[in-house]
Amino acid sequence: MRGISLLLIVVPTTEPIIEGYQSGTVKQPGDTVILKCSVVGGNPLPSLQWYKNDKPYHHEFRTDEQTSKVWSELLINVTRSDNNAVYRCDAVNAALTEPYSKQVKFTVKCKSLSSSVF
Repeated sequence: MRGISLLLIVVPTTEPIIEGYQSGTVKQPGDTVILKCSVVGGNPLPSLQWYKNDKPYHHEFRTDEQTSKVWSELLINVTRSDNNAVYRCDAVNAALTEPYSKQVKFTVKCKSLSSSVF
């Protein structure tokens, strides 16, 4: 009786790319930012995870099997608490021992509270 062998080739993905915001760009409270994280390739295709200040951030990701592209979008309504916030996207698949990461740091211009002297 002959056995069947299966060869599974695992390949790492590309490093993530974040579009929609560049670190250092000044935003105002009330602005809307759409961050898009994308990667291409990998076997198996990777999963993506967003973090805000190192805490997991709710998200969904999509895959296109034909182009081997995986992406996720975040819709962020900017608030004062986003000043100096770090949004990070991690890509993980079986070929990686550590996730590939990309991050952006938000700058939010908050109006200062002025006091009047009477």
